[in-house]
Amino acid sequence: ILIDTIKGMGLSSGTERSLLGPLTGALSVLADTNTGNDRVACDILGAFVTLVNKYESQGRLSPVQAADLRRQATNIETKLGCH
Repeated sequence: ILIDTIKGMGLSSGTERSLLGPLTGALSVLADTNTGNDRVACDILGAFVTLVNKYESQGRLSPVQAADLRRQATNIETKLGCH
């Protein structure tokens, strides 16, 4: 859902790509058979939230968009047991 949200925001292609990159990486980590590295997905999601905050401060994301992305990322982190 988070990836679909980003794709539906109408962002510039560069902003969209840079937000999707970490999420694609997290999905790859979670999809492999090595459950021992799933913690890496938590680190990736943390970096994603940092990027969202940066883009909000730069005006590349509106406050509403940034809040939505942060909320979704936090929900995923919670489900993964990151916190």
